[in-house]
Amino acid sequence: MPEHDYAYIIVGGGLAGASAVEGIREMDESGSVLLIGNENHLPYHRPPLSKQLWLGKKQVGEILIHDRQFYDKSNVTLSLGTEVAGIEPDKKTVRSAAGKTYHFGKLLLATGGMPRRLSVPGSDLDGICYYRFLDDYLRIRKDAVEGKSALVVGGGFIGSEIAAAFAANRVAVTMIFPEPYLCNRVFPYQALGRQMRIEHWDNALNQGKQAGRNMAGAGEAFTYMPYFFSDLFEFGYEAVGEVSADLETFADWQKENDTGVIYYLKDRKVRGVMMCNVWEKVEAARALIRRGEQVTPEDLRGVIR
Repeated sequence: MPEHDYAYIIVGGGLAGASAVEGIREMDESGSVLLIGNENHLPYHRPPLSKQLWLGKKQVGEILIHDRQFYDKSNVTLSLGTEVAGIEPDKKTVRSAAGKTYHFGKLLLATGGMPRRLSVPGSDLDGICYYRFLDDYLRIRKDAVEGKSALVVGGGFIGSEIAAAFAANRVAVTMIFPEPYLCNRVFPYQALGRQMRIEHWDNALNQGKQAGRNMAGAGEAFTYMPYFFSDLFEFGYEAVGEVSADLETFADWQKENDTGVIYYLKDRKVRGVMMCNVWEKVEAARALIRRGEQVTPEDLRGVIR
């Protein structure tokens, strides 16, 4: 099979991969770039798959990160619908399942995650969807109508949001999850002196771009503190830093359990902030965390509104 040479190869056609293209082009305007994705769609934003698409606030064509013209103008070769079967770092080659071989100068793996598959009898039956891709949305959207029922396994962000989306479309929903409550996870960040895998949209956007810049020689540390967000019916929130029930918490409610700010503290220092139905305050929350000052709950009352 023919071989192809590229200065940069990005494996992964999601937000991080598309953002890496932007980062490369900020540093290197002409180096050849190959973006490999296993989906047949152009890179797109994933949050609408469990939010706006279900509520009629966006159409499928509106969730693309860039149109095809962007990649053409940026001199980026797209290899969509392509599975990578092997990588040989010593030879600096990537091999596709179809047998094509690509040589790279720099390689970025930005493949993202996949839902864990159930290890129980019947886990591959028709009607079971491991929700991740645009094709999954297109597959189940037409069946999610009033009078139908759905069982959602998993109580994290995606499970909670898709359950809310079903309910908004008058689908009867049952949820099963092992944790004591929804979204029972911890999201610490390197900026807080800890490391953990972070899978949120904002991190993919900014870390992907930084990876691209560094591939092209920037040599910059990634110190950005990403935030995450979710919308459940009329309740929405944005959060940044370490958000864990294991920490001391102080809730500064404007409206009880509806509108307000929850602070997460350790050793009297703010480690995380969750803003419930309070918007455009992420930068204020980041600044408060970075200051690292010792505070009391009364010091925090009214700080973020």
